[in-house]
Order: sequence, then structure tokens, then C-alpha cells
Amino acid sequence: MAFYSSQLPQLSMIATTVSSLSEQAVKDLPAALARVEQFLANVPAAELDALSDLLHAAIAFGLLSNFLTEASTYATTKTNHWPGSGYDRAADDPHLIARFGRFVSSLEALRALVDEATVLTENASPEALRASAIARRYSISVGSQFVSSTIELLGASAVRMKFGYDTRWRTILDHARFHPSRTQLQPV
Repeated sequence: MAFYSSQLPQLSMIATTVSSLSEQAVKDLPAALARVEQFLANVPAAELDALSDLLHAAIAFGLLSNFLTEASTYATTKTNHWPGSGYDRAADDPHLIARFGRFVSSLEALRALVDEATVLTENASPEALRASAIARRYSISVGSQFVSSTIELLGASAVRMKFGYDTRWRTILDHARFHPSRTQLQPV
């Protein structure tokens, strides 16, 4: 069962923070990271790891969602078709469609993981720590796999500085490197 914090009748402080961090990360990542640190400064030690993983997974979700939106626009408007593919537009190529489809489904899975971890954290469930760690680790996996391979699909012109994909790629990977999951996952 998927939980969507955006659809909960009354958002708690955690759900509100998770939702707004996803949006803020795209506009101002340093401010979003500072907000996480402020939020975590007042959290009891027993909840620190779960909340840290959850909030950083939310930031990663925002960054990845924005990357997908911009990469989709670029793929449909600027990417050239592969010579000899038989397609007039790159956006019609089944390989590109399949890759973006996997990215979309991975982002939806990440959204579901973040939403589930949010609900479990709000309810002080013993499973909150594990759910948050899974969401954070999955966000790191999606970020490293799909951002690099998507830029590869967009073509050489996508790495020009004027489009900023190099910066987005670096931001997503740096966020994963500097804010890894705080929790070691153990087999169930």
C-alpha cells in the first residue's frame, strides 16, 4: 500500500517538512540543507537517524524529479535522433522511451518509499528507521544510475554548460556523497 503524504487530510510537521524540502531543494539546495540541520538540531537522539535519512531522501526526490522534468523537455525538443534508427525524432526511439519509463517508475517507487517512511515516522513506528534508510539508499541508487545514463542518452550537446546538466549531475551525486544514509540496514 502506498502512502502519499500530499494526500493526508492533515499534514503533520514532519509531512509538511518532507513535502516542502522536496520543492525547496530544487530552488535553493543550500537553504534546504540548512533547514534539515536546523530541524535535526531539536530531534531526540533516538529519532535522529530516521529523520535524517527521511529528509535527505525527500531532498533527493525533489532534485531527481526536477532533473526528470528538464531532461524530458530536452529529449523531446533538442536531442537528435540516432543516425540510422529510422526515427525522425529522438523522442520516438523505443530505447529512449524505455529508459525514461524506468526513470519515471523508479521516481514513483521513491515517492512511495518516502511517503511510507513519512507515515511510519509520524506514527513513531519501530519500522520508521528501516523505512527511512531504505528510502535514502534507494534515492542514492536512483540518482547515481539514472542521472548518468540519462545524460548519456541526451547526447553530447546536453553536457554544454548552458544547459546545466553537468551541474545537476554533480549536485545529485554530491548530495549522496556528503549526506549518505545514517543507518546500516540489516537483513530482516
